[in-house]
Amino acid sequence: MEHFSPFADIANLYGHRWSALLRSPVDDDGAQYTEYIQNAIPLYIPSVEIDTLVTCRLEKYRSITEEWLHKYNVKYKRLVMLNLASKAERIAWGNHGKFKGEVYKKSGNILFIESSLSQALQISEISNKPVFCTETFEMINKHAAIKKKEYEFVNLIKSILRPFYHAIFRSR
Repeated sequence: MEHFSPFADIANLYGHRWSALLRSPVDDDGAQYTEYIQNAIPLYIPSVEIDTLVTCRLEKYRSITEEWLHKYNVKYKRLVMLNLASKAERIAWGNHGKFKGEVYKKSGNILFIESSLSQALQISEISNKPVFCTETFEMINKHAAIKKKEYEFVNLIKSILRPFYHAIFRSR
């Protein structure tokens, strides 16, 4: 069963765009990072309930992340976090898009909102579902892109054949 409530990458909610990867300004895996999570200014607050928030933030930051979400009245049903021990382990692992794509693929949801273009492409590829990328403000959908190319090809063929079609039927 498909759900119209979206999935979202939690980075979409935080108020600072620090790099193309939307990293927090401080990620020391300690006190400074904890302070950042607690005091970050929201970038977007969803106006609808989010079915699932997915993040590669470490599970050990769950309680302060949930407190922040509650503080800004972000409604969601589920928060999926990465269950690794440290920042170093998360960086070495490096499968952020794959992790999010697999979670999304297993869901009945039909939209994922992602802050990173490279991850959006990977999530769409893995899940075979659409992903809206807030880095570029575009919908990433492999299957829609193929359909668009097919449509453009058919229109090109029609435009090439149209003069011949008219010439044949006008002569009758």
